[in-house]
Amino acid sequence: MECIRIIIVDDEPEIGLFMKIKLMSEAPHFNIVVKGGGRECLDYLKENEADCILSDYQMPGLDGMGLLRELKDIGCGIPFIFFTGQGNEEIAREAFKSGAYDYFTKEIGFAHFARIINSIEQAVGHRHAIRERKRLEDELILVREAVESLPIGITISDLTGRIIYTNPADASMHGYSVDELIGRDSKVLAPSGMWKQRSFDQIYNSGAWKRTATNVRKNGELFPVVLTSIAVKDAAGTPIGIITACEDNVFDE
Repeated sequence: MECIRIIIVDDEPEIGLFMKIKLMSEAPHFNIVVKGGGRECLDYLKENEADCILSDYQMPGLDGMGLLRELKDIGCGIPFIFFTGQGNEEIAREAFKSGAYDYFTKEIGFAHFARIINSIEQAVGHRHAIRERKRLEDELILVREAVESLPIGITISDLTGRIIYTNPADASMHGYSVDELIGRDSKVLAPSGMWKQRSFDQIYNSGAWKRTATNVRKNGELFPVVLTSIAVKDAAGTPIGIITACEDNVFDE
């Protein structure tokens, strides 16, 4: 199991050490350091990474709530869990309102470590999922911006031939706006009678197909193009659509 880096923040060294030993004995994939207060924790984070913070509430100097707020102020998204002897509903409400992921009290005998371990793992997993989703969203934005700026036409059609995406170059090449093409049958780009079902079949069977063709602009003008079509398939290998690159096949002498 992947290592989870945890900071325990508690001004009572014996409690912090006990928590570290107990947690690591039950969750060997935890890598734990103990800090004696909020400032120590902040100083540690200047040079080190952490996946979760498990903090006492009441401490001299910068207490647990102050530490949580300072972390939020600097945009630090490390999951924060309170583990405190100062347990009451008002404090718990304040903790969650301030952004704490979870809240535990120091029960007699520390009998609820299994729940704490589960909470830490869920908090870290949730953060990783958010980061991965953000990474994928950023990648999709980058890809979309790249395709939008390409000088060649790009269209994506579903299995029925309906256009579900076209870039500005393709729309402009055919005399349309992007909005005019989205949702229309891709046959609108080919002269009447020249569209054949075998084109789709060949793409699906070969995975890719490059050929010269004749397309038609919105005003009815015919023009030569080079088309490269690729079948889009799902994880099971089932075709779900077609991506086609369209290049105007008219070159300057």
